[in-house]
Amino acid sequence: MSSHLLPHFGDRVLFEITPAHVQGFLSDKSKTRIAWHTLRNMRNLLRSVLRTATEWGYIEDNPVARVKLPPKPRRTVTTYLLPQQVQKLITQMREPYRSMVLLAVLTGLRRGELFALRWGAVNFQKGSLDVRESV
Repeated sequence: MSSHLLPHFGDRVLFEITPAHVQGFLSDKSKTRIAWHTLRNMRNLLRSVLRTATEWGYIEDNPVARVKLPPKPRRTVTTYLLPQQVQKLITQMREPYRSMVLLAVLTGLRRGELFALRWGAVNFQKGSLDVRESV
């Protein structure tokens, strides 16, 4: 959360944070690839911090209390490729893309996890792959 909240609110004086600032922040973030649940968590964390500031007398009321989350996006229908479709797809691809797509299909790794993989994560003796990070 510090990578989102602190850059936006970290240098502001507490009493300068208004509901409009918070609403604008959440609205801007909702237009990025951030999940709605992450937005809710950011709002809740900021609300909790400012509630404490209110209780301790630093501000009179919590500006986040009047802020609404952007609407939760509707779920999209996920379609999956059949094994024959995967086979057809990978035969049309060149390396290294073929190997990356095949690894994704066989392991279920996400794109960021695939991009972060290094040879040190492969254990040929155990036949395992250690997913340590994501980008």
